[in-house]
Amino acid sequence: MKKLFILLLAIFLTISLSGQDLFTSIISSQRTASGSSAPATIQTSLISWYDIHEESGTIVDTESAHNSTATNGTYSTDGFACDAVDEFITLPDHADWAVTRAGDFTVSAFIYLTDVSTAAAKNIMGTYNGWAFYLGDDTPPDYQMRWYIGGVATEGTTVTWTASTWYSVIMVKDAEVITFYRNNIAAGSANEDAYTSINPSTMFIGGDTGNEFLGGRIKKVGVWGKAISSAERSWLASGGTPYE
Repeated sequence: MKKLFILLLAIFLTISLSGQDLFTSIISSQRTASGSSAPATIQTSLISWYDIHEESGTIVDTESAHNSTATNGTYSTDGFACDAVDEFITLPDHADWAVTRAGDFTVSAFIYLTDVSTAAAKNIMGTYNGWAFYLGDDTPPDYQMRWYIGGVATEGTTVTWTASTWYSVIMVKDAEVITFYRNNIAAGSANEDAYTSINPSTMFIGGDTGNEFLGGRIKKVGVWGKAISSAERSWLASGGTPYE
């Protein structure tokens, strides 16, 4: 009887782990594997870092003061809630957003999709007429992570996404090779098509003025002018920040 009780208790606890609790459990195990502090090099070439835990007002860039403003949406201590209609974060124009074909670049974020039934592009960070890291408009709930620049998209592997689940998503540009990672697992790699350089104007997080809205929540958005290392990538995927 005692063994049966323990078994039933284990099943109950397993079922009870959902949403944020499940995310916390997964992140905790990843953090253990990644170590207790950020890699020493993670702040090197860091352009911007947005925790996105403000409850109102300006969304702060901890690294470079490229502070941002929200269009509609809902503030929270656990990411900015942006629907699939008209909500996003606007970043000011700056030369830091420039990308060259031969240059290295990284964009990372945590995203939480509330709806995986729509076949529409979902902007993570970028702009529809410059460069953008986004989910492609595939056959839901299967989407590709994509890197758009120079008028052409480099596509990752098509993978299935689950609603109401936090995902670490990272795009690493190592010269002309683009590699995507979801929860620190590679999800496609390909060479970019030809272009010279892109210096976009206004940038966006979680949507844009081209109607490419994420439809969910987003937090811990980082941009580097380098291809981050596997150790740095593991730390970010574990929920770590560059300042721990």
